[in-house]
Amino acid sequence: WLSLLLVFDFLTGTVLKTYEHALSAVVALTFFIPMLLDTGGNAGAQTVAIMTRSFATGDVSFKNIFKVVKIEIISALLLGICLGIVAFFRGLSLGVDINISIVVGITMCLIIVLAISSGVFLPVISKRLGLDPAVLSGPLITSIVDIFGLIIYFKIAQLLIPQLRNM
Repeated sequence: WLSLLLVFDFLTGTVLKTYEHALSAVVALTFFIPMLLDTGGNAGAQTVAIMTRSFATGDVSFKNIFKVVKIEIISALLLGICLGIVAFFRGLSLGVDINISIVVGITMCLIIVLAISSGVFLPVISKRLGLDPAVLSGPLITSIVDIFGLIIYFKIAQLLIPQLRNM
């Protein structure tokens, strides 16, 4: 299992290598990578833990899963917006360009939505496949957030930072 996760971690490095030009052109983008990925990983891991526990206690079942998913997605959007605003102001507090702060804020919002959504669906899929959600979901969530979080970050940066638009 850890070998498979290592392959996912290779993909994270590949994403960074792919966007090396963006990091070289706008070094300030590197300042926020740990904050974005760690916060996303934490949100996803917390959601996985809650969902796994809820399945174990019977609070969540396949009978009420759609209601639970709806509530979690709404919560993810609200939390993503709140944390995105905080991340935006963190960027400003470091004195980086406002476009970078906007990129960081939007990315934080989207990573939180990605992480919480994944944190809901991974245990559901695991349970449906007859696998232990605690074993599969927890470690996998951080790799998913790392890979897709970086892609989201760099794509938004390419859209909003003028010197990255043609890269």
